[in-house]
Amino acid sequence: MSASPVIPAAVQDDTESAAREMNKAADAFTSRKTRPAADGQNAADDYLQKALDELQKALDAASQAQSHMRMPQNSPTLTRQNQGTVPLPDAAQYMPPAQLRGEALRSGQEKYPRKNAGEIRLYLQNIAR
Repeated sequence: MSASPVIPAAVQDDTESAAREMNKAADAFTSRKTRPAADGQNAADDYLQKALDELQKALDAASQAQSHMRMPQNSPTLTRQNQGTVPLPDAAQYMPPAQLRGEALRSGQEKYPRKNAGEIRLYLQNIAR
């Protein structure tokens, strides 16, 4: 079996070994050799249990890696998240730069193009609700 980026190589090896043991067990059972058949079945079961354990380890590692990606260490956002709301600055604490204030005041005095008057009026009505 070729290597898979998702399934660890140890899991693939163990499942292949389990398949080989089951084939031996099936051959032994067909030949009415019950003891070798049972031994092969038990060996296959052991390989499958080992593969399952390896798969669980890989799943745990992937889950842990994913949780670290979602929750960065020492993040100020995470520490504030549990403290309630973050106060926004009021007008006295934040004053936009003079150039931005001037542009905003001038744009309010400009006439908008007549061809867009209907859309602009509708837009302004919708945001005023």
